[in-house]
Order: sequence, then structure tokens, then C-alpha cells
Amino acid sequence: MDIESEMDSRKIELAPSERMKIIEERMKRKRSIQSIRTIVSEVLNASPSDLKDFSHVIGAHKWKGVVYQKRNSLMGAIFSFFDEKVFCVRPYPKIKYSDDSRCYNKAVVTQEKIDGTNFGIFLLPDGTMMAKTRMVEHWLGMAFKRKNLTWKGLVEMVDNGDMVRRMNEMLLAHDYVIYGELYGKLNPGDFIKYSVDVAFKVFDILDRKTQRFLPPEKVAELCEFYGLPMVNQMWSGILTDKEIQRIEFELENEVKDDGMEGWVAKTFDPEVNDVYCCKLKCEKVKEKCWNKDKKPSIPMGVLRKAVRKVLENFPDCKTIEAMEPHVLDELREDVEDSLIEMSMDRIREQIRFALTPSDEDLLKLVVEKMQEMKARGIDLNNKGHVLSNLASALGTIGGGKLYTLYNQALREME
Repeated sequence: MDIESEMDSRKIELAPSERMKIIEERMKRKRSIQSIRTIVSEVLNASPSDLKDFSHVIGAHKWKGVVYQKRNSLMGAIFSFFDEKVFCVRPYPKIKYSDDSRCYNKAVVTQEKIDGTNFGIFLLPDGTMMAKTRMVEHWLGMAFKRKNLTWKGLVEMVDNGDMVRRMNEMLLAHDYVIYGELYGKLNPGDFIKYSVDVAFKVFDILDRKTQRFLPPEKVAELCEFYGLPMVNQMWSGILTDKEIQRIEFELENEVKDDGMEGWVAKTFDPEVNDVYCCKLKCEKVKEKCWNKDKKPSIPMGVLRKAVRKVLENFPDCKTIEAMEPHVLDELREDVEDSLIEMSMDRIREQIRFALTPSDEDLLKLVVEKMQEMKARGIDLNNKGHVLSNLASALGTIGGGKLYTLYNQALREME
């Protein structure tokens, strides 16, 4: 039975590594981005909007393919051709909480969860070192909130470049992807402040030949051999309800400068020869709602983190309309839909702040929205109706600013 027939005949959900290998096998007979789109759509049941095309010139080579964007265990996967060679990278999955994961009631190893940016570092077929964030296939773009440093430049600053050199030694010897967290004052997180300028710690390694993650003990062995910094191992045992409660209680004391955001628990499943993960956090940083000002609300830190993740992962999103669906997806991972619906003004406000930091930019946006309303036949002198539409599109703007911008826009449009 060939690999496609096997996939069609099996009723259980295939493991992420198996789906990656099926797509790789089918790609061997193809060469175009459109053929990749067709294959990924068939195997992963993806819609056209779930796939983002890319094309880069690497030296004398052409690297082209798609990044899979649907929110599931393969979110961020790279399916590509490097010249004529099939080249695919399994992503690092979004991690669920402990009670909604394959780690629950299993034997696990736990590690510190660092508050930074997730990176996967690998070699392209010509030996060029490359890295991906969760949703971006390369590290050549500008780092978050940095106008003078690319992600590549920021990673190369760690240990004065020695860490990158040691990684290169490992990757030349093994067809691996090194996954870790980039953190520090030059790449600030959301919950923890670090005293170091920039640092990196490895938390997992993927074998690209099998598209499976290595067991934790093998990762530790490789990091020690190549002198790579690794996240701290915290505890091992059966992840029961009692242990979860104990860990989350004790983690309250770790939310401090140079502390940790939480723990990640990992279990190795011998049936599929792969690693599964979950996250453990104290209530202080757990991404969920709490009561504030006598009504439920999403914590501002959680909103800002969702917006930041979208800016990192979808750098081509330049408008509120383009960013909003991705921000909502980030929030749905931890926040109930009913609370999101109640918080839309606040969500749009944070997106707007991220995209339009100055009053001048905001005025341009108000003019654009009012021009759209005028084209739909809305009377711009109907202040109540126009202001309501602007608030819905832009998020709540306090202190009379929206009314002032409305009048400025009217004058500009006359």
C-alpha cells in the first residue's frame, strides 16, 4: 500500500510527523508553489487563506514555498523547494494547558518556560544558516520594536556569536532544527524582565529526516556535547491534578525579575516516537480573564501579548482589518469567545495603538474610514452615526480625541 492509500484508509488522526512525511513524499513529484498548495490543502484540509507563499534568492539558489498558517499542531510549517530539492520544516506547536493535553496523567519532564520569542534554527540545503519564528520562514526581517537590528543580527549577538558557531557545528553533523527562546532586554517579553541584554536557550530539537522531536534526554545530551545553553530541568513525575495544583501554586514565587513565565511539561510517546508538551503557569500570568472594574475584562498584558505575537508572526499585516482575525485567534487560545465579544473595542484599540502610534497617523486612518463611509452613502454630518462607526472600527478613543479627529477629518475632506 502506498503512502497516499495508507492515509486514506486510516480513520484515526495521523500524528504531525506522519502528515509532514506524507506531504514531503507527494512533493517529490512536483516543482511549483501551486502544486505545494494543492498537496497541503488535500492532506491538511487547508483553505487558500491558510497558506502564505514566499520566494527568496539565497546566494545562487531559489527558495520558494508556503507557510501553513492554520491554528493547529502544524501551524507555521514550511513546505518548500530549494532549487529542485524538497525542503520541509515541522514547526514548534502552540502549547496547550495541562488539562487539555496529551501530557495529563502521563510521566513528564518539566522545564522552565522563558518569556521571549520562539525560534527554530536550521541549515538550508546549501549550508546557509536560517531561522524561523513561529509564522515567518526567515530571520531577515527587523526584530520586534527594533529599527536597527534584524532577528538574525539579534541572535548573532548572543555570546558574541559563539553560540551560533556551536549551533552550526551541530547542524552540519545532523539534519536537525534547534528550537529555543530568544530573550533579554533587547527582546523584552510580557511578564518577566531579564537583566541580560540578549540570550538564547534551547528547549527542543527536531530531527528533520523523521520530522519528529527528540526525547528530552537526547536533547540534553546534544546540548552538553556542543556547549549550547538549555532551559533548566525543573521536575519529573506523573502530571496529576494534585501535582498541577502544587506546581501552579509554587510558580507564584517565580514571577520576578530573571524568573520564569512558567513551566513546560513534556512526555515522550513511544507509539508515535514523538514528544508532546503542555504549559503550566500560575494564576498571576495565566492567560485568562479576571474581574476588573466590576465587569469581566481581558487583562491588558494578555491583549498586548496577542498583538505583539501577530506583529512578529504576520509582518505583512498593516491594517486593523488584516490584524484583527489573527489577534482574535491568539486570544481564543486562552480566552472565552463571550469575553472576546465583550472586549472588541479594547482589542481594536490595542491593534490601533500598535499600528498608528502618532496622532498624525491616526488622523489619516480616520479620514480613510470616513471616505469609505461616504462611498457607502453615509451622511458624514450625522455625528452620532459616524462616531459610532469609527469607534467600532478603531476601538474606543477617550478624552474627546475621536471627536476632535472627526472634525479635523471633515475639514480635510471638504
